[in-house]
Amino acid sequence: MSEPPVGGDKGIIVGEIEADPSAWRWGFKLLPLPTKMLLHLGHVAINWGAFDLAVSKLLGAMVTANSTEADWQTLRGKKRRSRVLRESRLAFADCPDVIAAIKQIMDDGGSASDERNLLLHGELAVEFGPDQGAATTVRILARTVRANATVEESVFDFIRVRWLANKLASLHLQVSLLLEQPDNVPGISSLGKSRLRALGSTTRPTPASDAIQPPPPQSSEG
Repeated sequence: MSEPPVGGDKGIIVGEIEADPSAWRWGFKLLPLPTKMLLHLGHVAINWGAFDLAVSKLLGAMVTANSTEADWQTLRGKKRRSRVLRESRLAFADCPDVIAAIKQIMDDGGSASDERNLLLHGELAVEFGPDQGAATTVRILARTVRANATVEESVFDFIRVRWLANKLASLHLQVSLLLEQPDNVPGISSLGKSRLRALGSTTRPTPASDAIQPPPPQSSEG
């Protein structure tokens, strides 16, 4: 199948949408981005969601272990990261290496969150380079106005969007390893790994059956 068209007021129409255009009587207005750029934008959104859920799992396990106030579900942003750090200092009081590892993840997650929010929730415009439509020459200009009227602007090229998607995937893995495979976490002492195993034993591990499986191969016969 040829590459879907780029540009125009109706943006990009792909996949099953083409099957019944009458169902979308108002048409489409999407940013005219190359497919490769859209792919990484999708990965930013999906990887953020996976990372966020993993942090919730870690925080919930620490709250349960610490027998502290179970009011963390509504926390967001800086307040949520602060709660994670607070609970980690209680749960791993004798394991400064674990506390440091969690703090690093929260710090990296905070900076990635700022970029993700600007990219996915800001006002966007597209700037094309000399090679029209090539993913590597397209830039997304993102802008948002904060509650205090501060304007935040940034430019995302293909490499930066791909980096952000990969960064979020890495953060998701780091949090998952803390709970599910602490022996594979680098830089953690034997005591720290033991404490993490004990914490992880109180949570439901992610079974392989929950993962998205590839479709079975199709028979060559009709």
